[in-house]
Amino acid sequence: MKPFIQVRAAASPDAKAVGTLPTTRGESQAPNVDYYSVTFDVTEARDGWLKIRNASDDMSGGDHNKPRPVYQGEGWIAAADAQVGIQSARGYARPDAGSERLLDLGHDWLTERATLQGIVACDGEWLLLDYEMHSSATFERLEPKDRTRGRAWFRGVCSSAETTCDMRSVDK
Repeated sequence: MKPFIQVRAAASPDAKAVGTLPTTRGESQAPNVDYYSVTFDVTEARDGWLKIRNASDDMSGGDHNKPRPVYQGEGWIAAADAQVGIQSARGYARPDAGSERLLDLGHDWLTERATLQGIVACDGEWLLLDYEMHSSATFERLEPKDRTRGRAWFRGVCSSAETTCDMRSVDK
């Protein structure tokens, strides 16, 4: 993981950098401080890039630390740099709960049983995600020959990969 994520003016690695977002990786020098991932709104997904705005580090603020400075304007980040929590067990063929269900993990949420490999697209409250499943018993990575990779549309998006959002279930 990188110590920061570049925010670019356009959806290209060659576009001008307009700001940065801190990650939890660069904070190891402060072991008594809990840093969380920066949150932001995603307004568009295109060709492996996410258009974001309204970044915030408010979850990291507390008695012992202050929120870190973040770029709050509009810009683009590589989709592979973004992580979210998915509080849903069901993945669909299209961003519609009436479409074919491609994955059903019962009572487990996707991010309890899989590693997100990337955000491919967004449509309202839905994200198209690439994922790789963990072992259901140990939550550890499976041997390469046993790994199940998939792509499906999910809702129940929680902007924090570290905690739950305590939202009502979207799976009912």
